[in-house]
Amino acid sequence: MLWPAPVRVHAGRGRGSRRARPFAEYVVLPHLADPRLVLPLRHPRAAATLARGYAEATSRAGRARGHALALAAASGAAPVLFRDRLRIETETARPDTIETVLGELAGRSVTVGMHVSRPRANRKPVVHALTPDGELVTVAKVATNELTHELLDAEETAIRLVSGRPRRTFTVPTVVGSCPWREVDVLALSPLPVDAPRVPFDVRRLATVAVEIAATAGLESARLPRSAYLTGLRKRIAELPDATADRLRPVLELVLDRHGDRPLVFGAWHGDFAKTNLAMLRDTVLVWDWERHESGVPLGFDMVHYHAQQRMLAPGEDVGAFVATLPDRVAPSLAAVGLDGHEARTVTRLYLVEIVTRYVHDRQDEIGTLGSVLPRLLTALESDATLRE
Repeated sequence: MLWPAPVRVHAGRGRGSRRARPFAEYVVLPHLADPRLVLPLRHPRAAATLARGYAEATSRAGRARGHALALAAASGAAPVLFRDRLRIETETARPDTIETVLGELAGRSVTVGMHVSRPRANRKPVVHALTPDGELVTVAKVATNELTHELLDAEETAIRLVSGRPRRTFTVPTVVGSCPWREVDVLALSPLPVDAPRVPFDVRRLATVAVEIAATAGLESARLPRSAYLTGLRKRIAELPDATADRLRPVLELVLDRHGDRPLVFGAWHGDFAKTNLAMLRDTVLVWDWERHESGVPLGFDMVHYHAQQRMLAPGEDVGAFVATLPDRVAPSLAAVGLDGHEARTVTRLYLVEIVTRYVHDRQDEIGTLGSVLPRLLTALESDATLRE
């Protein structure tokens, strides 16, 4: 889809057709069977920039490997060390490919590379466009199905909204451009300085960011049983498969019974406020991946998500213990956004109902890690004794 016909893509270790013109070549790491990084073969500086960027999103050991890879790419040694290739072949001088589309959006001639994520329902190509000397010009997302089209539309709307508001605590990308192209949609964003020196994550700083994000669409207080949020949540649960909806409704009613008629504060949330989408610098917090941004949700959802995502998908996690202890673990962070203990427990439990609803709606239970976690999470919610105390 990134290099559509009549362009031909040759994947492997061979050299492809000798008659076709090689428009571009890429090194695939670690290999074609499990791609994680796609680097432009002919532009070592661009490849090094991509490798360094990939390293920032991994563990300390991964960062060390990534920086070593960046050195190999800059020296031109990566093609020798890694043999799997994508060779883009064409018989025209200027084919219609992702390189030309992003070049037109950015107003510059670019080469491209990719960081490839693990399989999941909302996976989409994320393409980095760079100059040959390694300057990152734009990061583009490519929507390929109904879900990813919706997410790209939501992200563009969110970034235009948030980037147009005054901000004290966090930094967001801006929209470089967007366009439909063949059978896909493309959203090009400005790069953030993710390679800038970072400081350790500070939960109180993150809570301040979460409150500022919540205020981007305005804050309002409403009684939960009569709130627009609850009406919408019930509607979304009703649209789930009956087997899941019939299990979630009683959990939601227990949450409502425990909370009573007290008001909650509602505002916007980022929607995927996790370490993988954040970088804490000395003077700001970089926040990207805004495709799940929504308004009118309970204040505090982002901080619950931040804590939950660190453990919910961890290998070997006891999901029952995770659900039972999450309210106590997130209480200090929710106090930092202004919630009392009762409000914090309600918001935490509502978040769990919300996130299960989202994941099942997006069919995340059918692919990737969530396929095994979601059934256990739903069972844990049904049997959570703390809801009945």
